[in-house]
Amino acid sequence: MSAHAQVPYMTLSVESHSRPASERAHDDPEVGAKACSNMQWLTPALLFLAACFMQNAAVYWGTATYIRHADEVDALAERVGAPLLQDWELDDPMARLLQSSRLAESLEGLWTPEMWVDAVTGLLVVAWACWVIHFQDLRLWTRLLLCATLLAVVNGLLAAATVLPDAEGWAACQKRLGSDGLKYFRDFSSNQVSWLQSFQDIFVLTVRSLWVPGHASPHRVCGGGAFSSCSSLCALFCASLYSAIHDALCEFRHERKASMLGLVGLMLLFTAAAEITLEVWCRRHYSLNVIIAVPLALLIHGSPAGALAAECWCEDAAASNSNLQQQLVSYREPSADSSLAAVLQSDLAKVSVVPCCIPFCSFGGDYFLRDEPYESSSSEIRKNEASLQQRRLQELAASLQQSRRQCEEAEASIKREEEASAARKKEALAAAHSRAAEAFLRKEKQQKADQEKEITPLRQQLEAEEQALAKLRRDTATKSKGRHASR
Repeated sequence: MSAHAQVPYMTLSVESHSRPASERAHDDPEVGAKACSNMQWLTPALLFLAACFMQNAAVYWGTATYIRHADEVDALAERVGAPLLQDWELDDPMARLLQSSRLAESLEGLWTPEMWVDAVTGLLVVAWACWVIHFQDLRLWTRLLLCATLLAVVNGLLAAATVLPDAEGWAACQKRLGSDGLKYFRDFSSNQVSWLQSFQDIFVLTVRSLWVPGHASPHRVCGGGAFSSCSSLCALFCASLYSAIHDALCEFRHERKASMLGLVGLMLLFTAAAEITLEVWCRRHYSLNVIIAVPLALLIHGSPAGALAAECWCEDAAASNSNLQQQLVSYREPSADSSLAAVLQSDLAKVSVVPCCIPFCSFGGDYFLRDEPYESSSSEIRKNEASLQQRRLQELAASLQQSRRQCEEAEASIKREEEASAARKKEALAAAHSRAAEAFLRKEKQQKADQEKEITPLRQQLEAEEQALAKLRRDTATKSKGRHASR
């Protein structure tokens, strides 16, 4: 599109201050439960099942074509005296290296390699399904199933267009299918099998591959598509689960978020590496098919078209709720005073690119699709980001000033409280001294009163004795005078 065009288009923005409508709808569990009907959940699953059926039909047809070509080559080799096809197989150096390593010895005593592949990928699918069921995340469900549908369709078309030899060789294919299986596919190639029987067999093959999507039963087919479906779906499930956990940790601190994402990323990377390694070691696919599958799945998962399609599907589901519909109308028809909010809330969808998205590892992160004119998009975004930054600086300065005032008020309050405490302490000491002095005076008075009570009887007794003594002296003096007078 021309750079001077004035028509709306979709732009990518690394930073955004709003979330798509479907993510806002998930904030209220009741709204999300009412808005998402059963058909919105079943339709992506039915599309994926149809794509798996088409892919398995292509692999089924490719197996019959491969057997027919092998029979023709063997017949020609017998006529000319050349070695038969079963004595030949394409060399896979990576598979040969893995089979000669100690990995084979370490797995011999436990499960078979095929069981390890199915268990690792199956646990990943179960973990993703539990996440979707727990959080009722329709967007995650729809996006992954749409990407998986596209992968299955592409692989089915390539499997029908180009028939590759079985990774284990023609002899292993004959041993795997047995005489009955070979006869069945030969009859299928010569149109001796009814279409109803073929449909039934392909349907059964699809049902058996649902436990680990992308795995057709190895005992029923030979060969495969141009890339490994199981490896691509394993990478797709890892990328989807990583993106979901990344969104769930958006409110955490940066250090804690980085450490938790690093741990989750390592676990998912180990799971994908183990599945890819065992896929090559089991010779289900060529190593080149597995190497192609991983970046293809990551690129499809990070496709803006897939994210926009999933977001539109979820937005239509959420629009069935009247409250959310009014909310969306208010977002799309803002007032003149909310131009900044209109720009910040105009995200159409979010594209998550995992950090290990080969070959675009340096572009990992979240990208937001916006519907804006081309010429005004960059300048308008920069202007609004500058305005937003200025507003944040003003809010930060006001908050800092308010914190300073609160600190000053707290210091003044502490000082006043200290002065009041000192005054109360002095008053308490003075009151204590006053009470102690009054108690001492009262005790002294009481003691004097008690002493007076004790002394009063003694004084009275002393006075009585003094009076008796005085009387005795007077009597004695009177007697003495009478004696002198008689003489």
